[in-house]
Formats: sequence, C-alpha cells, structure tokens
Amino acid sequence: MAEREAKQTLTVIRKPGRPRKPLPGPDPGNIVGTAKAGSLTNTERNRGVVASQVVPPVVPRLLDLHETARYLSVSEWTVRGLEHAGTLKRTRIPRPQQRELRKILFDRYDLDYLIEEWKE
Repeated sequence: MAEREAKQTLTVIRKPGRPRKPLPGPDPGNIVGTAKAGSLTNTERNRGVVASQVVPPVVPRLLDLHETARYLSVSEWTVRGLEHAGTLKRTRIPRPQQRELRKILFDRYDLDYLIEEWKE
C-alpha cells in the first residue's frame, strides 16, 4: 500500500495539448535598471551572450522637415516658410547627372545658430 501512495504522489496531472508559452513581460531576473555593468541574466548565460559597453546613439546632423519642425517646436509649414524667406538654409545633396536629392534637409548646426540669434 505504501508503494501505491508513493506512485500517486509522483504523478503530475497536466492538461492535454501543447505547453503554454511564458507570459510576455520583463524577466523577473532582468528588471530595467537593476542589472550591473558586465552582469548577465540567466537567459543570456544560456545563450552565450556576452555583456558589452553601452554605445550612445548616433545623433544625425541633417534633419528632415518633420524632425526640424520638432527640433524648433514649430509646425512643418512654419519651417517651409522660414526656408522660403531665406531665414533657414536648406542643405542640398548632389546626385549624379546634375540632379539633387529631393528630400528637404536642414543642418542641426544652422538651427542651433538660428536659435542663438533669436534669443533676446
């Protein structure tokens, strides 16, 4: 009878079918801001991932019309008006066969200079 009780305690009742995937969300061992530099989580150790230094994002020097408007905190139409009036200088990128890139681009340094001029 003791064998029968031991056998019943070892059996795990599971639902039939495919096992469920883990719920999406942060790994409890990998909460943002808690990992130390050079430390690996369990998942990274299992995959052979090596921790490296954090590389800062590349900040583009040329901004398109939408990014320029956000940078200056004005509308895109205001940027177009400033460019048409000659206040903002458009950066033209040449292409082969005497053409130029049709995208309207502005230099971040020109925008910073313009902002300094506008200050009272």
